[in-house]
Amino acid sequence: MQTSFNNMQRSLETLRTNHNDLTARNNQLQTNYNNLQRSNVKLQTTFDQVQGNYSSLKRDKDQLQASYNTLKQERDQMQTSFNNMQRSLETLRTNHNDLTARNNQLQTNYNNLQRSNVKLQTTFNQVQGNYSSLKRDKDQLQASYNTLNIRRNLLQIGYNLLQKDKERLQNSYDIVKTEKEQLQTNYSSLATSEEQLQKKIDKARRRMVCQTGWQKFDLSCYFVSTVKKCWLCSRRDCVAKGGDLVVIDSRGKQEFINSLLKKGEHAWIGLSDRIIEGDWTWVNGDPVTTTYWEPGQPNSVYGEQDCATFMQKSSGMGEWNDLGCDNKQIYICEL
Repeated sequence: MQTSFNNMQRSLETLRTNHNDLTARNNQLQTNYNNLQRSNVKLQTTFDQVQGNYSSLKRDKDQLQASYNTLKQERDQMQTSFNNMQRSLETLRTNHNDLTARNNQLQTNYNNLQRSNVKLQTTFNQVQGNYSSLKRDKDQLQASYNTLNIRRNLLQIGYNLLQKDKERLQNSYDIVKTEKEQLQTNYSSLATSEEQLQKKIDKARRRMVCQTGWQKFDLSCYFVSTVKKCWLCSRRDCVAKGGDLVVIDSRGKQEFINSLLKKGEHAWIGLSDRIIEGDWTWVNGDPVTTTYWEPGQPNSVYGEQDCATFMQKSSGMGEWNDLGCDNKQIYICEL
């Protein structure tokens, strides 16, 4: 851009020189024109003498006029070119100023980088001083790593063998555990059956004949109280007699209990949800499998009806109802 600017500067000087030359020629022409004007005055007086040369002078004048017009056009064009070059010069100056500012910024960045480079060189020299020590440590660590890697591979092989043995043992353990659980289930079932049979045998041996005031049904004896007590008090009295509140686990027993009571009588039985609301269980811990609830029962009004009472029905086999345990009712004991 500087070179172009210099070339343009030289071109501008050349154009100025040409302009000055043209101006001088124009002045010369003006002088000649004035001289011709004066000559014309003289010639006018001697018109008759120079009448023969008039045509020639007129042609010269026309040529001079044409040259003058051409020079004027060239001068106008040169003025236009000069204006354009002036604007270009201003643009170049603006660009020069921008480049100067950018150059200054680059110089500043270069100086900053130079200072950073000095710091980095100092740090590099420090790192270089520690490199030898680090290299020795690295070599020692590499040797230790190689030794540990060999040991790890050996341990991995041993681990894989142990993993396979563990899987075989786990499979064997699962099979044995399944067999054990099955045997435990079978044993529990047999133990429960044995216990139930033993109870029936014991009852059969002890109760070939029921005590006075008790009535026999199947292998058990049943007692209907004549006094009224709360549910818990009723149970305590049955336990004191060697039994407990009656457990109804069959249709035949339901019908038999219904036959023990008078028409419309209510009596406590060994069923309650006193421990967990809504979880009705018998006093011997057996779950409730067969129920004879009155329609709409149990309804546990206000959540306070936790004990079951037997309602005698003349037609049918009786129904159950839930009632507050503090109510006093007659009760039925089973032995």
